[in-house]
Amino acid sequence: MSYRGVVIDLDGTIYRGGDALPGAADAVQRFRDAGLDVLFLSNNPTKTRSAYVDRLAGMDIPAEESEILSAGTATTVYLRDEHADDAVFP
Repeated sequence: MSYRGVVIDLDGTIYRGGDALPGAADAVQRFRDAGLDVLFLSNNPTKTRSAYVDRLAGMDIPAEESEILSAGTATTVYLRDEHADDAVFP
């Protein structure tokens, strides 16, 4: 079986609190070295993609905004696509 990419949860998998878990940066780099696409996932809707990029960079884990998916981003995309003309109060 071959793989094109990996989805990695952030909280408790890559970091706990403000600290990267041991081996996290190395694991992400190994995925990248293997040619796999990486998608970081978080159920925390309170941070922007750029905030996650900055947080990961501080842990020596490079990431692009396009590689971050949070509950907030998923909700925003859904509302934009499915309820663009509706008044919403999230």
